[in-house]
Amino acid sequence: MSVTFTEMPDAIASDLFPNPWLDLVCDGYELPFRDRAIAHLILFDVFHHLEKPALFLREARRVLAPGGLALVWEFGPTGHPVLDAWNAAVVSRGVRGPRLRSSDTLRRLATEAGFPFTRYANLRPFLVPPIPRASILIGRPPEGFDSTRL
Repeated sequence: MSVTFTEMPDAIASDLFPNPWLDLVCDGYELPFRDRAIAHLILFDVFHHLEKPALFLREARRVLAPGGLALVWEFGPTGHPVLDAWNAAVVSRGVRGPRLRSSDTLRRLATEAGFPFTRYANLRPFLVPPIPRASILIGRPPEGFDSTRL
């Protein structure tokens, strides 16, 4: 049995470029949602495309509802220049100037964009050979939540 995004309740599959499996084509820098309207965002292999990640993160914070979370799962750097160049070439075909960012970098960018809640998600690599993954969980606390408890 297979399930597509359109068969999932309250899920919207989106991208910048049209594909038959998408529900919405939109620009991540200008999301077509009201302020605080989205409960959760799942961002799978998005950040290596972004030239302005801070702008996207501010937009994600705008649309996330109080108590909303965003899971970011991205290709990560290895720290080895040759392997990073290989991974960038393999996983980023068609991407102009791919950028591999670490979980530390993603957390810093999220904090700078105003997210008070940022955690490492520690998701595992995949593919053969394994390509490292950077992953974080970020969110907007519920209304009235004491953010000093984070």
